[in-house]
Amino acid sequence: MRLKRLELFGFKSFADRTVLDYGQLLVGIVGPNGCGKSNVVDAVRWVLGETRPTSMRGGEMTDVIFKGSSSRPPLAVAEVTLVLDNTDATIEGRGVEVALTRRVYRSGEGEYLIDAERVRLRDVREILYGTGLGSRGYSVLEQGKIDAILSANPTERRSIFEEAAGISRYRQRKKESESRLDRVDADLLRVDDVLRELERRKRSLKIQAGKAERHREARERYSTEGLRLACHQAGVAKVRRGELSEVVAREEAQGEGIRERRNSAESGLDTREKEQEALASEVERTSREAAEAGGELRALDERRTQLGARIDAWNHAAAEEGKRSDELERKQQERSTELAAFEAEIQSLTRKKESSTQRVGALEAEVATLSAQLKTCHEVLETQNDSCLGLLSEKTKKENHVEHLTQSLPPLEERTRRAEKRRDEHRTEAQAARREEGEASAALISLQEKQSELEEQRTLLQGELEGLDARHGEFESQAGEKGLEIARLQSRVEALCDWEQERAGLEAGARALFFELGEGRGPKGVSPERIAGLFADHLHPDTDAARAIDAALGARAQALVVGRQDDAERIVAWLKERADGRVSLVFGSGPRSGGEAPAEAPLELLSQPDVLGPLPQFARPEPGFERLTDGLLGDVILVRGLYRARELSAAYPAWRFVTPEGDLVDVAGEIAGHVEVAQGPVGRRSFAASLEEERHSLEDDLARTKAELDRLATDRSRHSGRLVELDQAIFELSEERSLVRAAAETHRARWEELERVLAQTERECEELARECEGLIERSADLARTLEEIEQHLVLERRRLEELELERATLEGDRGARAKEEAEARLEEASHAERLDGACRQRASAARAAEETRTELDRTRGLSQEHHQSAEEGEELIVQLLGERDSWLAKKGELEERLAALRERERSGRQGIEGLRDQREDLTRELEKCLAGLSERRLELQRVELEGEEVARRACEEFEIVVDEWLLEVAPDRELADPILLQALENSVRETKDSLDRLGPINPDSLEELDGVEERLHFLGSQRADLEGARRSLHSTLKKLNDESERRFVESFEEVRRHFQVLFRQLFGGGKADIRLMDGVEVLEAGIEITARPPGRESLPITLLSGGQRTLTALALLFAVFRTHPSPFCILDEVDAALDDANIARFLTLLDHTVEGTQFVIVTHNKGTMAACGLLYGVTMAVRGVSRVVSVQLDEVDEIVPQLRSADAKERPGPKTDGAEKNGQGSGEKNPELAEKGSDGALPGNHEEDGSDGVAQELAEVRS
Repeated sequence: MRLKRLELFGFKSFADRTVLDYGQLLVGIVGPNGCGKSNVVDAVRWVLGETRPTSMRGGEMTDVIFKGSSSRPPLAVAEVTLVLDNTDATIEGRGVEVALTRRVYRSGEGEYLIDAERVRLRDVREILYGTGLGSRGYSVLEQGKIDAILSANPTERRSIFEEAAGISRYRQRKKESESRLDRVDADLLRVDDVLRELERRKRSLKIQAGKAERHREARERYSTEGLRLACHQAGVAKVRRGELSEVVAREEAQGEGIRERRNSAESGLDTREKEQEALASEVERTSREAAEAGGELRALDERRTQLGARIDAWNHAAAEEGKRSDELERKQQERSTELAAFEAEIQSLTRKKESSTQRVGALEAEVATLSAQLKTCHEVLETQNDSCLGLLSEKTKKENHVEHLTQSLPPLEERTRRAEKRRDEHRTEAQAARREEGEASAALISLQEKQSELEEQRTLLQGELEGLDARHGEFESQAGEKGLEIARLQSRVEALCDWEQERAGLEAGARALFFELGEGRGPKGVSPERIAGLFADHLHPDTDAARAIDAALGARAQALVVGRQDDAERIVAWLKERADGRVSLVFGSGPRSGGEAPAEAPLELLSQPDVLGPLPQFARPEPGFERLTDGLLGDVILVRGLYRARELSAAYPAWRFVTPEGDLVDVAGEIAGHVEVAQGPVGRRSFAASLEEERHSLEDDLARTKAELDRLATDRSRHSGRLVELDQAIFELSEERSLVRAAAETHRARWEELERVLAQTERECEELARECEGLIERSADLARTLEEIEQHLVLERRRLEELELERATLEGDRGARAKEEAEARLEEASHAERLDGACRQRASAARAAEETRTELDRTRGLSQEHHQSAEEGEELIVQLLGERDSWLAKKGELEERLAALRERERSGRQGIEGLRDQREDLTRELEKCLAGLSERRLELQRVELEGEEVARRACEEFEIVVDEWLLEVAPDRELADPILLQALENSVRETKDSLDRLGPINPDSLEELDGVEERLHFLGSQRADLEGARRSLHSTLKKLNDESERRFVESFEEVRRHFQVLFRQLFGGGKADIRLMDGVEVLEAGIEITARPPGRESLPITLLSGGQRTLTALALLFAVFRTHPSPFCILDEVDAALDDANIARFLTLLDHTVEGTQFVIVTHNKGTMAACGLLYGVTMAVRGVSRVVSVQLDEVDEIVPQLRSADAKERPGPKTDGAEKNGQGSGEKNPELAEKGSDGALPGNHEEDGSDGVAQELAEVRS
């Protein structure tokens, strides 16, 4: 399989549909940085299934869609198609071409296609498993991934080796199997939980039957004894209630007289208290008015005192402000004199400063002229100095180079001698390794023959053992199925028995009636002894007739048998009151007149074909129920077949016909369909008996099956022992063969390696000889160059001394002028500083004069305000004295009135206290009477409540009519003895506790038990299926692990051998190895890499140089290709860190591998470009839009002259060959072209077509 074509549309910078045909085994992609080369690599990884947006250098997957440029609108879809040549049918089930397509839309939706058919990403990955292709396989190595192979931890490094071993498919299958196994385990846990819960439910339902029986017996005993105790308690309460009623009436009359006297006393007290309250209000109001008058007097005195103090303060402040005004007037005159002196000084300093400024300007111009001359001199001097230093540096380098060449020659000669010695040693070792490899191969053939004989014996024995296993599994399966069937039958029988015992399936009314009768309540006047149970309980037919009887009876099979008609009427009325449902009732004497069937069937009817006879003959009723059976089933004939039943029904409309299968037909046609034997109450008991017989038969078969299993187990054990012995012998031979094979392969690999090393050593000897000759020639050339440099250096030093003398003269002149300029500037600064100080002092004096004037005006105003305030205060004091005399007179009047009111209030309180004492005496007497009356009433109420509670309990628990029962009750004379009464109460209480402990019973337990049994059987079969699936998945996982481990170990060893050989080829010696981490399983162990370049100690991978790391990674990568070749490989600038010598080794290795793998290389290296048969140049004709130019290198000689001629016309100007080759000739017009030409990238301007740069670069590659 080969890469045939890559089509891009709307992917990143490829806005137009772009097609890259890969017809060569080695294709190169070149171009300037940023023009879209790496986008081609990204497109391949993307179409192979890359799902991480960050790997595409984006934030989300829609970032791969062309986003538009200044001249192109954005696109709505990105599409990449990868066409593979499948002529060798590497991908099975496909044609000679396989097209993988991936699209993504701006909305975020995406799709995958294989040969234009929509598929899943999983389908794409599955067809690529084992080919080495994939978004994360080793077929696409982008920038940085080469180094990442070495930088990754040992566990992450496994992915390449797993892909090479072809176990990615197995790992995916293992992951899916483990996921299914987890789901199966979870299902098993859930099924086990449900099974445990159902088992608990089953045991609970069985227990409920026993509880129901104990509940009925306790209920009957409780009804008898409890009713007797209730009658006695109600009679006692009735007598006690009469006695207490008479006592209450007498005490009520006495209390009424006391209440009338107390009410009269309270009326007089209320009148006196109202008068006293009015008097108290008057006292409070007068006291409040007197207090207000006193407050006003105190307030007037306080205001007068405060006002006198404020007048004194105002007079004092006015005197102080007058003194301050006089002082401020004197200061104002002094400020005016000082300000005039400052003005005269400022005018004098201004004239002096202007004179100094003019002198500084003249000197500054002279210094500037001298500085410019000195700067020019310095520049010439620096240029001359740099020239001298450059010559001196070049001289030193040449001398060092000569010294280095002189010292390098002896070690080089020593290396030559050592290389010749190693060549002789390698030749001897190669001959010995060849001989040892032949001996190991002969021993391997002998061991193979012995192992083949043992394996034939093991195959025969394994066949016999598999036959025994198959028979054992078959019998074991039969035993398990029979055991399950026995358990199912047993559970079914128990469920049917429990159903019958608990009367499950009854109508709601019947269940309610049985429950209430069991509780001792039920319909009044109906005794449980007069109900003979269900009619179906008294029939015992064969199983064959049971379904027919159930169908004929219908709902009457669950009818209750009652002895009398009045009992039936009471039951019906009781159910109507409770609304608990309906119930079917029949009388023990048979149906009423008017509804009876004919006494006997006509003889001609019984003689008809397929007529088995009247149905009552097959019912086998209990003694005493024959008439009832004839009444209910006398009009039913048992016949064979539903069709025959319809014919007879039409001929004899007065009769009903039923089949053994339960199909019932009357004159109206079919009215009941097929009935299961266990569905009806009649057939349930018959079905239970037949199930019991079937269970005994299965138990006998199970015993015979187990005996056969024991015999087969003995034979299996004997064969297994022999098989283990053969396996051990085969294993020992395999181990020995592995050791011999490993030794043979080691000898062969060592011999081949020694042959390659021998050839390499011979080439090394020749290269060392040529290197010695080159060293001698370069030393002579350097000596002649040193003489020329020394002569040139003497001339340059003379010129430097002349320039130094000129510079010293200029510096002296400039220093004198600069000193004069500095002195003038100092004088100017002094005058300026004094002028500034005088201006600041003048401004300060002006501000002080203004502040003094403002303060003087403010002081005069304050003095006048203080005088005016003092006069107004004295007038206010006179007014306050008049108001004080008025309030003093009013206060005296209020105090006299308050004294009189308080005397009247005191005398009124004494009268009220006497009335209150009289009322309290009457109240205590009334309370004493009412307390006694309350006790009597409470006792009467308690007795009435006790009687009502007894009646209520009797009504609820014993179903009696309360009104009639209360009229008849009277104390039981026998229970007048406290001992007998206590014994009866204890018995009733214990019986009630027993009923409470039993709790409620479940009438539907039989139906629930049947459902639980069916569920248990179903879940048991489901669990067996899950166990089988679990065993199958474990077996699959073991096979996948074994196969993966075998493939991985074989592939790893082969990659290891190739890696060791390729490392020595790329490095020219040294040693490298890969190994699995110790102490970890093979399928989980990480892979460690060790490398020792020639002449160095073993180093960690992280300490190797960039070039060494690249060579090591390439050796590992090509070792993988030799082990498991990928159809194609894309290398993105993997040669960036390699020098020319290593590039040559890399291309040699590439040339040896290209026959098995097709390579596409993105590169900037001219040597790599020259090795390619086809080059694609990626440029940007329009900014932001990539385009591709393809060139066959054998056509370069024809197209380059034409392109150079066109380039010369567009870019006039002379160019030398050297400048053009180094990218300097076009650097002025296109700086980017000059920059890219130096590192081997494809020249071209992102704004232009770029074909001229491609032509120039290809010409250089060909040269």
